[in-house]
Amino acid sequence: MDLKFKKVLSSAVLLMFSAGAFSYVEVRPGSRNLITQTDNPVQISIDISKKHQKISSFGASDCWTAQMVGQWPEEKTDAIADLLFSSELKDSGDPVGIGLSSWRFNIGAGTAANDKIRDPWRQSSWLFDESGNEIYLPEFEKETRSRIKGQRTFLRSARDRGVEEFTAFTISPPINMTKNGRGFCSKDVGATNLKDGKTGEFCDYIVESVKALQKADGVEFDYISPINEPEWDWNGPKQEGCRYNNSQMAEIAKTLYSKIENEDSVNARVLMPESGHLKSFYDWQKSSKKSKGKYVEQFFDESSDNYAGKALSGLLCGHSYFLDDPSEGLVDARVKFRKALDEYPELEYRHTEYCILGGTEHGFGGGGRDLGITAALFIARVIHYDLTIVEASGWDWWLGISPYDYKDGLVYSTKTIKDGRYNDSKMLWAMGNFSRFIRPGMYRAELKRDDGVENGKAFHGLMASAYTSSKDKTSAAVFVNYSGNTESVRFEKKGLPEDARVVPYITDAASDLAPCKAGSLEDTFKIPAKSVVTFVIQAE
Repeated sequence: MDLKFKKVLSSAVLLMFSAGAFSYVEVRPGSRNLITQTDNPVQISIDISKKHQKISSFGASDCWTAQMVGQWPEEKTDAIADLLFSSELKDSGDPVGIGLSSWRFNIGAGTAANDKIRDPWRQSSWLFDESGNEIYLPEFEKETRSRIKGQRTFLRSARDRGVEEFTAFTISPPINMTKNGRGFCSKDVGATNLKDGKTGEFCDYIVESVKALQKADGVEFDYISPINEPEWDWNGPKQEGCRYNNSQMAEIAKTLYSKIENEDSVNARVLMPESGHLKSFYDWQKSSKKSKGKYVEQFFDESSDNYAGKALSGLLCGHSYFLDDPSEGLVDARVKFRKALDEYPELEYRHTEYCILGGTEHGFGGGGRDLGITAALFIARVIHYDLTIVEASGWDWWLGISPYDYKDGLVYSTKTIKDGRYNDSKMLWAMGNFSRFIRPGMYRAELKRDDGVENGKAFHGLMASAYTSSKDKTSAAVFVNYSGNTESVRFEKKGLPEDARVVPYITDAASDLAPCKAGSLEDTFKIPAKSVVTFVIQAE
């Protein structure tokens, strides 16, 4: 059966048995007042008839902390899962969590079996039995082993809190299929660490793992991602990783697609190449002798030796690392990437990983936790430009839970296995300004402003985007005010419900996705300095 038809059929069946499951999240006004009488506000017009990309989801991954923290007491894993996945409200009206609609599950390479990764919290278990030959189903049925019990805790927690979309992803082939017997590369392995002739077995391992997880935990995986940041060398024991050139990636894509097509119980699309740098989509990687990079052309031009368009079903994914600062391509690289995508109008792009790395204009890099608003604004700006310039259909963060002194987590934990402490972050809540209110199936709508500021030049000031659902008669406008000045906006009535109620939600130094006093389209609203504000506009 054709993979696209399988997916459509599966989705139709799911809709039949989940009536009402896709209604908009509850919105309840709060006490903080953003309504103002300021003169000369920026006039914002939202044209819901002009639709851009359809939004599928916002998410994060379970690497690798979920396995450890997932073995904590249930009340703590439930509380962390609520922060990530819940779209419910507290009695106070404040959101319980940020309502992620996607969760990425890591299918491990088995590095925990040989202890070659230095940090045990970056090792992964595989789903093979002790012989390393068969997927170990008794583990799922009896749960007598803790090998992936923690990961499965959060997989089920996501399912139980209404997450609609799941991705199974690998970072390295299993260690019994790598040339050096490790989940990372070394200089002597050549173009890739995957053993010659093992592509089929590698894809079998992924598909069989997905089948076992689906059967055991009642989830359906929508995407399978077999490769992660293939352009990097991945030499050394810091974490799992495997390099590939374009021809090797195309072979994996086509082989995996064939395996999925022939498996009735798996309906996932192949998701590739998880590029670590957006420039790799439209340019050759330096020093690769044209063997890596130019992924858009290489995989979707039918004249290319590496054409894999059918296997990838019009879908590409990548990461926004190293292009998150205005001086380093925040806008320019995204414009070039979008131009490359436009050569193939049917292509869909998903953003699948990001955290703060390297240096930034603020003088801080990825090192050191920042639970405050500075890092939160930084990531909100990246999300904004990935959605408005690249037109990403989905946006995923890297670590849902992090134990590290690094800007890589939404929720942070202590590095303890049986029990520990956790805390939220402003990065969590700022992402929630997008993820809780831009629900699966909404479209990005045309937004215009009358102050003459172009979107591509707004990165130090006020950035704005809008999203709409005709089904719910709901629109959400997200503003990121990067500046130290309070701004004010007013929405034009044209195209919006005349009786619309406008409810702002704010994340800033004082508030975590806090609901504010409701207003109407007659009102002017302030956007405080260094804040992220989402306006939910709904017909009364």
